[in-house]
Amino acid sequence: MGKLRIIDSSDANRQLDSFFEQSVAYTLLRSPDGKPLFMLSKKEDIIVNPDLSVTWSAREIGVGPHSFIELTTGESHRKTVYLPLCLVNPETRNSYNMLLESTVGTEGKLNEREAKCYVLTPNLIGALVNIKLENLCLHYVMLQLFPLDIIRKFRSDRCPFCSNMEAPK
Repeated sequence: MGKLRIIDSSDANRQLDSFFEQSVAYTLLRSPDGKPLFMLSKKEDIIVNPDLSVTWSAREIGVGPHSFIELTTGESHRKTVYLPLCLVNPETRNSYNMLLESTVGTEGKLNEREAKCYVLTPNLIGALVNIKLENLCLHYVMLQLFPLDIIRKFRSDRCPFCSNMEAPK
């Protein structure tokens, strides 16, 4: 398990800039079996094995109310992409309900189990990915408890979802 460390706002902004620079575009959909589906914009975002299978590893990286799914695919040749998850924008925050619901276990609580989601390319090649979403779940719950105007302070000009929001007044 990683070591917990608190970072200051300039470190957080540098990390956000780095992850957003490496992030890829996607559309979040619901698959026919009800699971969340990240439809990536480019087929090159996933390395496909010669047998058309996809070898993957995934983890969540959290920087406040922004998270990134770090997805690495391939065996001999690997590629890592970052899928940004933004809780600052109310529209995207609402679109993550099905993703968050996939972490609910038998006790009925968020983050009881890993999320299960598909990550596919436009030519429908990809994988069913299991991933812990501890940061996303924690910040989602915090947003239910605190006034929503607090979240606007975490707006990032580099975030594709934040940039679709009105500028703070």
